[in-house]
Amino acid sequence: MVRHFPEEIEADLAFRGIDIFDWHQGKMSSRRLLVLCEALPPDSRFQTALRDGDWSDDQYVQAAMVNEVRLLRVDQAALQGQKMDATLLESPAQREGNEEEAAKNLAIRTGILAQLHGQDLGKKADDAR
Repeated sequence: MVRHFPEEIEADLAFRGIDIFDWHQGKMSSRRLLVLCEALPPDSRFQTALRDGDWSDDQYVQAAMVNEVRLLRVDQAALQGQKMDATLLESPAQREGNEEEAAKNLAIRTGILAQLHGQDLGKKADDAR
């Protein structure tokens, strides 16, 4: 754990008045270091790094509430005959998933267009070599 996220752990502990150097000098046990790291709040740099930069459960709940309010405003605008778009909040993991899906869709679309125009994608790959 310390090996994987050293800067995050050091910063989180330093902001709480705990010096990681105490662990290096043997003044703090490894068990205590682990307990301190696991007790860090969900929005700490270390806990965020453990989630690969994704949101905590609380952040997901808060974003869901914001998104619901935004969608409600769009619905209310539609009832009044107005057009309104909602920009919904996405977590880093959701954004990455959407980008991967968009890339797959583009590859499929490109392949279909190539077939429609009579292009052999396998031949192009061989020609490129």
